[in-house]
Amino acid sequence: MKSWSVPLALLLLISLIVSLGYGSYHLLQKGSTELLLPVERIKESVLREDWLSAEKHFRKAVNTWQRENKYWPMLINHQEMDNIEECLNSLKSHLHYKNSNEAVAELYNLIFYIKHIPEKESLNLKNIL
Repeated sequence: MKSWSVPLALLLLISLIVSLGYGSYHLLQKGSTELLLPVERIKESVLREDWLSAEKHFRKAVNTWQRENKYWPMLINHQEMDNIEECLNSLKSHLHYKNSNEAVAELYNLIFYIKHIPEKESLNLKNIL
């Protein structure tokens, strides 16, 4: 009976770690997908130079970010969140002054950071080693 207790405990521990890893990845993936939608629409609006639409989608992106921002600190490095905050702040200024070149450059950075988070936090061999 006791010979099974250690392997069983290890199996349960590994199962718990994998389950938590999958759950946190799923939350990050879902949140980043929701955040990417308005950001992509901002990019489309800026490329068309439709500044009213860009600002409307920017407000949606900020609202989504504030909602996601509540649980992400428990799951990811704070530097990643700071990068997104900096991009959003810069983007706000570029949209206000209707600077399309700078806005598009900042949007590409923002899109990269948002997509990078789930990839970086996924439970795979590359991230473990």
